[in-house]
Amino acid sequence: MLHLYQSNRLDTLASLLQGVLSVPPANVYARETIIVQARGMGRWLSLKIAEQFGVCANVDFPLPAGFLWQLIETVLGPQPRSGPFGSDALSWRLHVMLAEPPTGLAGYLSVHSPKSLVGGGAEGPQHEYLSERRRWRLATRIADVFDQYLVYRPDWLQSWEAGHALGLGQDEAWQMALWRKLALDRSSAHRADLMQSLIDRLHDPAPLDLPERIVLFGSSSLPPLLLQILQALAERIDVALFALNPSNAPWGDITSRADAQGVGERLLAAWGAQGRVFFDELAAVDALTNLFDETPPPASLLKQLQYDVLTLQARPALLLGSDDQSLAVHACHSPLRQVETLKDALLARLQADHSLQPADIVVLCPDIDSYSPYIDAVFGQGEPSLPYAVADKGGLAASPLLEGWLELLRLPDTDWEADRLAALLEMPALAASFGLEAEDLPLLHDWIAAAGIRRGRQGDAFSWQAGIGRLLLGVAMPSDVAPDGAVPQLPLFAGLVPVADLDLRFATQVAGLSRFVRTLSRWQDALSRPRSLVEWSQLLAGWLGRWFVESEADLPALDTLRAALVELGELAQRSGVDVPVGRVAVLEWLNTALQAGSSAGGFLTGGVTFAQLMPMRNLPFRVVAVLGLDDGRFPRDSQPDGFDLIARHPRRGDRARALDERWLFLETVLAAGESLLLFYTGRDVRSDVALPPSTVIADLLDAIDSGWCDATGQPAARRVVYTHTLQPFSPQQFAVDAVLPAFDPRWASVARLAGQGSGQPPNLASASLPAERIEDVALADLLAFACDASGWFLRRIGVRFARGEAALASREPFALDGPAQRALLQLAGDDADVVVNLALLGHGAALLPEGLAGEIWAERAAQQFGPALALWRQFGEQEYPVELKIEGLRLHGLLRGLDSTGLGLRHAGKLREADRIGAWLQHLVLCICQPAGIALQSRLIGLVERADYATPIDAQGLLADWLAAYRMTYQRPLPLLPRSGFAYAEGLNAKRDGGPERAMSNARKAWEGSPQQTGEGDFDSVRALWRGQAPFDDDFAAIAEQLLSPLLAHETRGKLA
Repeated sequence: MLHLYQSNRLDTLASLLQGVLSVPPANVYARETIIVQARGMGRWLSLKIAEQFGVCANVDFPLPAGFLWQLIETVLGPQPRSGPFGSDALSWRLHVMLAEPPTGLAGYLSVHSPKSLVGGGAEGPQHEYLSERRRWRLATRIADVFDQYLVYRPDWLQSWEAGHALGLGQDEAWQMALWRKLALDRSSAHRADLMQSLIDRLHDPAPLDLPERIVLFGSSSLPPLLLQILQALAERIDVALFALNPSNAPWGDITSRADAQGVGERLLAAWGAQGRVFFDELAAVDALTNLFDETPPPASLLKQLQYDVLTLQARPALLLGSDDQSLAVHACHSPLRQVETLKDALLARLQADHSLQPADIVVLCPDIDSYSPYIDAVFGQGEPSLPYAVADKGGLAASPLLEGWLELLRLPDTDWEADRLAALLEMPALAASFGLEAEDLPLLHDWIAAAGIRRGRQGDAFSWQAGIGRLLLGVAMPSDVAPDGAVPQLPLFAGLVPVADLDLRFATQVAGLSRFVRTLSRWQDALSRPRSLVEWSQLLAGWLGRWFVESEADLPALDTLRAALVELGELAQRSGVDVPVGRVAVLEWLNTALQAGSSAGGFLTGGVTFAQLMPMRNLPFRVVAVLGLDDGRFPRDSQPDGFDLIARHPRRGDRARALDERWLFLETVLAAGESLLLFYTGRDVRSDVALPPSTVIADLLDAIDSGWCDATGQPAARRVVYTHTLQPFSPQQFAVDAVLPAFDPRWASVARLAGQGSGQPPNLASASLPAERIEDVALADLLAFACDASGWFLRRIGVRFARGEAALASREPFALDGPAQRALLQLAGDDADVVVNLALLGHGAALLPEGLAGEIWAERAAQQFGPALALWRQFGEQEYPVELKIEGLRLHGLLRGLDSTGLGLRHAGKLREADRIGAWLQHLVLCICQPAGIALQSRLIGLVERADYATPIDAQGLLADWLAAYRMTYQRPLPLLPRSGFAYAEGLNAKRDGGPERAMSNARKAWEGSPQQTGEGDFDSVRALWRGQAPFDDDFAAIAEQLLSPLLAHETRGKLA
């Protein structure tokens, strides 16, 4: 007997189920079978049963598909659960069929099917048929359509197998031919045959070993064939259907919104099409039990709306209470702001009602994967905290390791771009397999850039092979010894320039990177040839252990991967596909399989539940919230394939995603116990232009306007829509009359500062530090201070500039840019054969473009900078340890570049003011130390100019002035500005009239800059310290005159010959 139990409340249906289960079956040991539409529903029901009986045991909660196969095996004997006609098996069989030569089936399709089906265009003419990727995707589309035929049009397939066309249009011919080929090549019956055999056997009076009763709980849609099976089963045993019917009144004829009367009819006309068909199909049941909650609702908008749907009674418009918060629509500027606003809304309700607990709240989302990062960012940190769990995450969203595995499989499709491969090492499990740790990644990033790696496995100077060679040479060879047989004076070995600043300390990391690249090469070779599905399964499973080190955190992802690879191998047997297939098809299949493997945990865990908006998520929570109800995102506008014959010839009971999702939203509205919160992106984040909501929100607001008014008699929908600010720290969020109170103390502290400042950051130039005793000064620190006094002081007070990691370049250069030019000239500083060897060095260090372009750039650089290189070659290489005692300070360090002619300093660029100051200070140190056999002369050679420094009379006194300034900057910032200070000092020393006024005018020009040159006031450290206010006071003038004027007096500058 078929029993139908109906109610508008799910908890009422659960109580009815408890009554049914309270009557034990004749066999007390028999297991109860309760079919549910979602595992979350099964978990909720098990808790309800345990509440009633003290325990929930000996009860199965299968999904409909699982129950159906179990019933088939019970009635018809053991059957393969997924034979050659399963969706995946069909995809692989079709993929192989579509690869046949044009004289076979593929040729038939290319002639008879639409061009949009087969393709062509960019991937080649049609006679080349389909690339592997497009062939796989076409195969899966056809397989999905055939899978729908098996469920909703088995009669078509039976006619096609008998050779009878049905006049279904131009695409029927090729589909019929394709299906007949599939049907002939099979080792087991397909689903439609099995279901028909099942129905026939159930109608047969011969006895069967069936359970005493089964229960189908909460379903709102069933394929017609499954409903026929249940009706046939009800002829033998008790079948109980527990259905959530939104209305106790007949509503099967409510099909038009235009004819709808009242709020309830409006909503059922807009959202109820899918449920209307289902309940019409159940009209002729054997026994009907209705238990609708018809208690007049309390005066809340949500409860009255649910009551209107229940009774479908027309009524006059009601007054919306001024404090009614039961239903709210929140318009935000972005998905992140939706989640931030959601948290505040939930905290407000928890604060107002202490009986409400986080476990009483569910948050649904049409695309939980895209929102889960925002959920974790908002709910996973900050105060006040709320316990929460995210269910239904797709496999790829749940674990970056799975996406990393797919990226490895895509390797042959790439050009080995540096940034793409370096990103793989950000997976801890993969990096650990090569002995690398998280703290090694910045080093590896810098080394890849320094080695000139851009892209390519091997073959040119910018390939991984060449770059790894440079890194290994950098570790293995001292920086001053890199012999090459052809040019022993150059830092070359086998045509490669070792990466500088590497030694054996970094051997482990460089070796790990080298093994990673070698493993990638072997991996790509292994992926290069087609294999059978079993071979692919075995190959990829074997590589898992080579790529990843297992850890407890990654174990679920690795188990998911292994299960998918086992399934791939089993598909070979089920599908009968034993021919070699390419990597791309395996990649596409794995991508789908891993994405489908959603996270099973996170539902009903005791905190706020975040879950996918999907059928049977309509559990009775006190507070229901829905994120992401944007226009075009929900309901999704899913168009069927152009060759889907069901879409062309629809029948009553067919599935339609848009109708499914509208019914799903109706169920969600009815499931809310006390509050319903709806969120959408209602303002453009850049222009603040209003954006429309989802059509279901529009329908809901129209219904509210028709059934409620405010105190002024105006429609009330605008009263339930709240538009929120762009930022969470807006002062409006924390005002007494805020639309929604905000709770985050971090944003509150920021909001309190709004309007209280000058609009400028604090003036760091006014900072002062306690006196500190200084005894030792490193020469390198003195030089760093003198060249950038502003930056030196900022570092002293703990200010650091956040500099993002530069992205790795993935394209080879086509010109010799500034940084590459300086690096090349530094390498060639001691080279005698400039023109020839600049090219060798440039290619060996991956600094020059490939081929003739690189030769041209090298020749141009040699001609332009030959004089500088000739002078650099004359520099000595002696070093002198510095140990001086001046004004109570010990100055220590090392002078480099000495010979009998004095101190030689090089700069591979234009001489800047800071370069000249650094050279001057080293010259003063030289003059004080007076090393034996070294002339007291210094020269700074740039690419196109030079500066020479004469011996001052009182070098120690001049250096003491610099040391005094250095000591002073430990207490307060000094306006020591190299460019502006030089401009001032040069103005003072000029023979023209004007004196200090002209000098200060020159300083201001240097500070402000020009269209051709950035002003010193815009330098990062200067701007951060002085906040755009030029510190041109008496201190500035005195410092420039005291420290820089002597430099100018002893400096001779000129162009290189």
